[in-house]
Amino acid sequence: MDTTPPTVGVTVKKGNVAVLNGGSTNSLTLNVTFTTSEATTDFVVGDVSVTGGTLSNFTSSSSTVYTATFTSTAIGSNSVEVSSDKFTDAAGNGNISSGIFNWIYSVSVATLTVDKVSIPENGTAIITASITPLSVQDITITFTTSGTATKNVDYTL
Repeated sequence: MDTTPPTVGVTVKKGNVAVLNGGSTNSLTLNVTFTTSEATTDFVVGDVSVTGGTLSNFTSSSSTVYTATFTSTAIGSNSVEVSSDKFTDAAGNGNISSGIFNWIYSVSVATLTVDKVSIPENGTAIITASITPLSVQDITITFTTSGTATKNVDYTL
């Protein structure tokens, strides 16, 4: 007689890059994979507790592998967990908790500084961009003839 409860593991990825449990990412949406140790037919999205976001596109690729898309709803703490006794194996044994998989969703903030208070016509200035936290994002800034720049129109971060 089978009395062994199934387990469930959680992995979180940004594309093909793993997000570490307790780590951080600047990606709004992440791929979450749930892998059970035994076949189950009653594991559903409602069995997953989430904080800081929502799950969508919950599908199974087999009777032991399930995937979903996690979308953060705010900057800060995010987590997913499958608590105990949310699904069963063929013998009716309730699962063991996955434990909480948590990470921080953070976005880079750019601060621009200029070395002059005013710039005369045809003058030059040095503009410095500081990005916190450090990132490998591309930054492009194009100033208009009026001397102003509007985010997402004249420059992107």
